[in-house]
Parts: sequence; structure tokens; C-alpha cells
Amino acid sequence: MKKINEKGITLVALVITIIVLLIIISITVSFSGNQIKEAKNKKIAAELEMVEHALLETKTKLEYTGEDFPGKAVQQEVLDNLTDEMGISTLQDNNISNYYLLEEEDLNKIGIDNSESKYIVNYKTGEVLNKDLPVDGYGNPSYTYPGKPKDGGN
Repeated sequence: MKKINEKGITLVALVITIIVLLIIISITVSFSGNQIKEAKNKKIAAELEMVEHALLETKTKLEYTGEDFPGKAVQQEVLDNLTDEMGISTLQDNNISNYYLLEEEDLNKIGIDNSESKYIVNYKTGEVLNKDLPVDGYGNPSYTYPGKPKDGGN
């Protein structure tokens, strides 16, 4: 009887190994994608709250000094379109003249550096709306105001 040399792996073993590796890779990629999405959503929420706090601090300073608030006037149509995108039916203030658009230069004046977004703010109510990212990855509006309940998704 001849002895057969088994010096390699069988095709079946190779296919099983490849399938196991593909399963592990797909789980890793899926998990990583969710972590990236979660990190982006947390960044949006954190920046929104930073702008809210900086806004209230700036309001207090400027009321004391009598200086003008940073930002440009917002058109009613722009605000309406943004709230429609966010799914917000009403804002805290109906007076359009209290809403300002803060771009990079204005954000720097209130102490926010390196922001990737523009914001519409209301110095009177403390409302903050992210103009560039109206909703986060979960469909929640990028909108906050003092006293707004913080939920787990935002």
C-alpha cells in the first residue's frame, strides 16, 4: 500500500477559512460604520450645545456693554425652509428680526473656533439651529434652546 503525502490544505479547508474571514471582516466594517455615524452625531450635538452656551454668554456681555450682536439678518424664507427640513413646526420666537446667521467670522467672535457649520441663532431666546446640517444621521433636528430636554439620540 502506498502512503499519500498530505503536504497542503484541502480546497474545502481553504474555502471555509475564507468564509470565516469574510464574516469577521463584514462584522468589523459594520461595527466601524456605526461607530463613525455615532461619532458624527455626537460631534453635531456637542457643537450645537457649545454654540448655545457661547451665545448666552455673548448675550450677557453685549447687553452689558451695549455692543451689537454678531451675525447677519435672516430672511423669513430661509428660516422657514430650514425649519421645514428639520421638521420643527414652531420656534420659540415669531419675530424674524431676532434671528441672526452666524458664519465663521461671527462664530469666532463668540468664542467658537473651527466650526464646519453656519448657525442661525436667536439672542433673545437662546435658540440655535445648524444651517448646514439641519438633521443628524438619525433624522433628529440639529436644533436646541435653553431648557430643551436632551434625549439619548441627540
